[in-house]
Amino acid sequence: LCLRALLLGGLVPLMVALAACGGGGGGGGGGDGDAGGGTKPPNVTGRTPPALIATPKPPAPGWQSDPAQWADHRGYQQQFGLAMINAGAAYAAGATGKGVTIGFVDTGLAENHAAFDGKLIVMNDRSGLRDGATPRQLSHGSAVASIALAGRHDRAQMHGVAFNANPAMYSLHLSPQGFLQIDDAALAAGIGKLEAAGAKIINHSWGYDTTLDASLADTQRAFLSNEYGSLLARQRQGKAIHVWSAGNNAATQVTVSSAWPVLFPDLGGLGIAVAGLGHNGDLGIVSNACGAAAAHCLAAPGDTTLGSGVYNWAADAGGAYRPVYGTSYAAPFVSGVLALMMEAFGDQLSLKEYTGRLLATADKSGIYANSEKFGQGLVDAAAALTPVSPASIPLPKGGLARPADSYLGSGTLPRDMYDRLMKEKIIILDALGSPFQTPLGRPLPVSPASYLPQVTSAVGKPRPPIYRDRRFGWDMAVWDAVSLSSLNEAGLAFLMGKQMAAHPFLSGMTRQGLALSGGVMKRKGRGIDYRVTSFAGHKADTAYQFAGIVGQRAQGAVTMEIGSLNEDNGLLTATGSGGLPLGRAQTFFVGMGLNSGDSLADGELSMTVQLGHTQMRAAKNSLLGDFRGIGSGLSASAKFGKMTFNLTSPLAFETGQWRLHLPKKRVPGQGVLFSARDLPLSSGSRPLQLGMAYRGARLGWAVQAETVDGKMAHIGAKLRRVF
Repeated sequence: LCLRALLLGGLVPLMVALAACGGGGGGGGGGDGDAGGGTKPPNVTGRTPPALIATPKPPAPGWQSDPAQWADHRGYQQQFGLAMINAGAAYAAGATGKGVTIGFVDTGLAENHAAFDGKLIVMNDRSGLRDGATPRQLSHGSAVASIALAGRHDRAQMHGVAFNANPAMYSLHLSPQGFLQIDDAALAAGIGKLEAAGAKIINHSWGYDTTLDASLADTQRAFLSNEYGSLLARQRQGKAIHVWSAGNNAATQVTVSSAWPVLFPDLGGLGIAVAGLGHNGDLGIVSNACGAAAAHCLAAPGDTTLGSGVYNWAADAGGAYRPVYGTSYAAPFVSGVLALMMEAFGDQLSLKEYTGRLLATADKSGIYANSEKFGQGLVDAAAALTPVSPASIPLPKGGLARPADSYLGSGTLPRDMYDRLMKEKIIILDALGSPFQTPLGRPLPVSPASYLPQVTSAVGKPRPPIYRDRRFGWDMAVWDAVSLSSLNEAGLAFLMGKQMAAHPFLSGMTRQGLALSGGVMKRKGRGIDYRVTSFAGHKADTAYQFAGIVGQRAQGAVTMEIGSLNEDNGLLTATGSGGLPLGRAQTFFVGMGLNSGDSLADGELSMTVQLGHTQMRAAKNSLLGDFRGIGSGLSASAKFGKMTFNLTSPLAFETGQWRLHLPKKRVPGQGVLFSARDLPLSSGSRPLQLGMAYRGARLGWAVQAETVDGKMAHIGAKLRRVF
C-alpha cells in the first residue's frame, strides 16, 4: 500500500509519499496502483487530428506520413493513451523526440530493461540510494520513464510517447514504507545535474498528499519557501520545465507540491501539474482535479476507469511489463509531448513559450471545457505541432503578411526557375508566434496566371471561332493538369494560321492589351519594311508598357527586331502581392527571324531567335529582392499543305540571379532571422515543346508535348469543328 505523507516541517530528511507505488497489490489510499495481471487494453481511437498544413521542421525523405501506419504497431495499440493524445499524427509530422533528453527525479532507472535498448542513458545518478539498485527501488522510476520514452521495436510490449528521446535519472531513496527521502539541497543539486546533462524537461511523479488550499496559501507558500528554498531557487533559474503529478487523492485540488506556479507566480510557464484520465477520457479513479491550479494544469491519460480493467502499460524493473494507473503515469505523457515539441521547434521557442503553446493547444472541447477538473484541457500532441490560425509571413523590414494575401504568378518566367523558387523553405508564424517551416509555394494561394495545375483554365476556355463567317462551332481542349500560357496560346495559334511560338518576352501579355492602344507606321524603302509598335496594358496588379521596332525585308526572308518592356509590380508578366510584391522591371531584347518564303515549292520553313536582358529593383518590403538575368528563346516551324510541325524552346535564362530575403529561424525574444541568398536563374537544361497541327476547311486539331531533359513532361491536345 502507498501511505499518505502529511506536509510536515522541520524534518530533515523530509518524508514524502510517491505519487505511485510499485510492487503488488492494488494501490491503496492516495497512491497509484500496479494493476497486477490486469487485462490487455483494447485499441482506442483518438480524436481526428488536425490537418498538418505545415510542420515545425520537415520530416526526413521517405518518412512515413500516414498516422494510421504509426498506430498500426503493437506497442502503440498497447497504450490507450497514445491514441488519446493523437501521438500518431505527431509521429507522421516527423516528431519522435530524437535528440531530446528528458530528466526524471524518481526512484531510479533499470537501464538494462529492453524498453531502453539502444538509448543513450545520459545520466543515471544513484548516489542517493541507500540499499542499492534493487528491482523494488527501481520499479517506479523505470515505469515512469518508459511511458515517456520507451523505445519502439518489435520486442517491446509498449513504447513511449517520445520513443526516440533519451533518459537522464536522478534517483531518490525509497523507504520500506514507500516514502521518498528528500533533502532540499541534494534535490536541488540533482536537478542541477539533470540540467547540466541537457534536460530541459524534468518529470516529477511524486509529491505530498496535502492538497492546495486557498485559505492556507500563505502558510503553504511559507513552508515550501523555507523547507525547499534551494529547489525553489533552482526552478527560478528557468533552465527547465518541471512536470508534476497532480496527486492521487481523488480530491478537487492538486497537491501542494504540484502547485508551484500558483504559490509562486514568477514560476508561471516553468511548472505544469498533470491530472490523470482513464480510457473513457474522464478523470480516473484516484486522480485529483486541477482546481485552483487550472491555469497551469493539463489532463493526460495515465489513470484508469473504475471497473474497466483498462490500463496503460509500463516497464517493470524485473524485465517484464505491467499495467499501471495513477497520476505518476499521466505526468510522463506530458513530458513526452514536450520532448516531441522540442525536437520539432528546437531553440526557436523559450521554455515558457513551450509551456504556453502546450497549454493553449490542449483540447478544450466537450467535457474538457471544465477547467476546474481538466485545467487547460487534454494534452494534444498533434495540435501542439500544428499551426494555430491565423498564420503570418514575417517580412524582412518588419511587419507581417497574411498568406491569403500573398501570391506569385509565374507569368512567362521559366517553369523550372519558378519551381525552384516555390520550393524554397521559409518559416511562417502561427497565431501563437511559433515558427513552422514550409515551402514558399505551399501556404500561398497561387495566382490564376501561375503555371501550377489549373485544369479549368485549359479546359473549356472560350475562344473566337476559326471561321468568322460561320454561325456556330465547338472546340475541346484537354491538358494533363498543367496550363502553360505558351502551350495554350501555341495550340490555338497554329490552328488559326498564326506562328506557333509565342514571343518569349511578350507572350504573357493579353491580346486586349495590344489592342487597347497600338500604332503602326509602315514605310517602304529599298525593299525593307519598318514597323514601330507601342502599347500599354494591365494584367492583374501589373501595369506594363512596351515600345518596339521591327525591320523586315520585303521578300520576308529576314526579320530583325528590338524592343523594350517596362513593368510596375511585374516581372515578365508575373505578378506578386502580400509578402511577395514585385518591383519595377525593365527588359530589353533583340531578335532575328529567317523564313523560306516562296523559295520552297511544297512548304515553308521558319526560325526565330530572341535574346534579352531583364532586371528588376525589389519592392520595399518583399521576400523577393533584385532580379538580373539574360534570357533567350527560339522556335522553328515547318508547314506542308494543311500540316504544321513546330519545335519551340520557351524563355530560359542563360545566366543571372534573383536575390531572396527569406525568413529562416525564430529567435526567442529577438525576432526572426532572414537569409539573404541568390537563386540561380539558369538550371543547365531547357524544355522543348514539340507540336503538330492540321487545319482543314471544317476540322482542325493540334497535339503538343513538352520534354525536359529528354523526358516527357506534359502533353495536350485540341480539336475544333465548325459547321
